[in-house]
Amino acid sequence: MTEGINVDELTPMMRQYFEVKKNYPDTLVFYRLGDFYELFFDDARTVSNLLDITLTRRGNQGGAPVPMAGVPYHAADNYIGRLIKMGRSVVICEQVGDRTKGAMITRKVTRIITPGTVTDEGMVPDNQDNVLCCVFEEKDRFALARLNISTGQFLVTELDSMAELGILLSKLNPAELLYPERFRYFQDIQNVTCRKALPLWDFNYDGALKQLCTQFKTRSLSGFGIASMKLGIRAAGALLNYVKSTQNVDIEHVTSIGNDSLSGMVIIDRTAQKNLELVDNLNGNDRASVLGVLDETRTPMGTRLLRSMLVNPLRNNEQINSRLDLVEALQHAPRSVELTELLSSMGDLERIVARIGLRSAKPRDLSKLRDAIELLPQFRSLLLEGTGITPEQLDAGIKPEVGDDEAAVASTKFQKF
Repeated sequence: MTEGINVDELTPMMRQYFEVKKNYPDTLVFYRLGDFYELFFDDARTVSNLLDITLTRRGNQGGAPVPMAGVPYHAADNYIGRLIKMGRSVVICEQVGDRTKGAMITRKVTRIITPGTVTDEGMVPDNQDNVLCCVFEEKDRFALARLNISTGQFLVTELDSMAELGILLSKLNPAELLYPERFRYFQDIQNVTCRKALPLWDFNYDGALKQLCTQFKTRSLSGFGIASMKLGIRAAGALLNYVKSTQNVDIEHVTSIGNDSLSGMVIIDRTAQKNLELVDNLNGNDRASVLGVLDETRTPMGTRLLRSMLVNPLRNNEQINSRLDLVEALQHAPRSVELTELLSSMGDLERIVARIGLRSAKPRDLSKLRDAIELLPQFRSLLLEGTGITPEQLDAGIKPEVGDDEAAVASTKFQKF
């Protein structure tokens, strides 16, 4: 983008912009100027085409006008959300100081928004998980680490072939995929819209191990069941380093990592999901799909959980029966209507907590969390009503004796929640 541009001839403000842009050459820089976020040169042309906004100009450089496009700061979330859905990443460069006479306003990068790390309301679909993946390969062995930043779920697995990796990626449909530079199988990951290459040193084993142990405040990873997964550790460490570098904060809600054992689930790739119309029908919407028919949930969290259950069918009969027991217990709840109404007031707590952990929460998020916490005692009482279990007994882990009454038998299964 800077080819043929003499930075020394630019105004102080434009030089400041170039200082930021050189650190993020492949990312759209939203540069705050008063009441607008402005983009310049190639970024301006790109955003003008993608968002259908007017391309203007600001001053001249080498006898040619400087392309510029901008959006009002109060409406920026809408525009950024559209770019994120297109697989683009955005850097927010804010004014951080007051302007003094004869001095230029100080600006700095306050946030980097990428398709795999975004949790903002309106920027990511409420009804599906937003997954960030990272792949690594060595000697024809493969590793895949994945993080759902909304829930903090962090998993890693190792695979024996690119074919297996391709099937898993197809099933996960990640919002963003990270891979090492000179990845030999780059052509096999072309179907992922947003892909980013990371330098090889991000995949160094010792650095990755230290990064993960620091994150989880442990001396080793033996307690997580992945200590022997050296390729997986390298992929997970690179992913974690990427998230920390883009968010500029400690991601405190990511507190553990697990072995993503594929043996416990039936693998259904995107093609099979489409043909079975599990979450979308053949026209691309959820009408008359399995999800569309079954989804009577009252929160975005519930919809995402149901969606995950549909595309990740269990193999283990004991786990399946345990899940069915919970459904039966809810079905026999004496005041299920009140429970439904209460759930409708909860909001998307998973993503609110994630935004708090990422230091991007807004006052509205905090008020929703406050309101949800105030509802918890009532929610708990409704769950326990008719079971003969008091909150004190539940806290103490005491299981009351149960007679033959069908409702009472089913209701004791609430102890599994």
